[in-house]
Amino acid sequence: AVINHLARCGPPPPKNTHSKEQPAKACRRAHQEPLGEEPRGKRLGRLAAVVFVQLRELRANPQQDRHVAQHKARADFTTGFLAVGGFECDSPAGFDTPEAAADATLAVGAAAVVICSTDAAYPEIVPALVARIKASKPETMVLLAGYPPEHVEAFKEAGVDEFIHVRANCYEINRQLQERMGMV
Repeated sequence: AVINHLARCGPPPPKNTHSKEQPAKACRRAHQEPLGEEPRGKRLGRLAAVVFVQLRELRANPQQDRHVAQHKARADFTTGFLAVGGFECDSPAGFDTPEAAADATLAVGAAAVVICSTDAAYPEIVPALVARIKASKPETMVLLAGYPPEHVEAFKEAGVDEFIHVRANCYEINRQLQERMGMV
């Protein structure tokens, strides 16, 4: 609803000018174009199923509240980041193991998955999780919430396709997702 409202706010720009916002507006409109007779909500649920995989620490941690807050901040940022492209995100409560997270992701048949955890936990869980997802469904787009610089190359080699963070190109990542899911 917010995306639809934002797309209609204000007077239309003059026809012969180009603004910095035009790519983002085009990205938002791509999901609003009708696809056959199917209702918009049902189409988004089928084409744009994006599952958050929030992984809990695998060992007891006295700073659990801080980790929950970090998960929530990353999940909220990612939800807003992907909303620009018209994506609705399913955010499960979390998983105890990378295997459980991969199995749940594969069970829903999502075309894309966002891994959301702490930078400290990523080296333990990302390689196993991505390997299991890509082994069963190699076309799945795997995104990672955050950008741990010391692990980026290793995670790319493991199969992570993109990183969602404050300096990421929101338009390009959303456009890639839309193209993979047949929305544009």
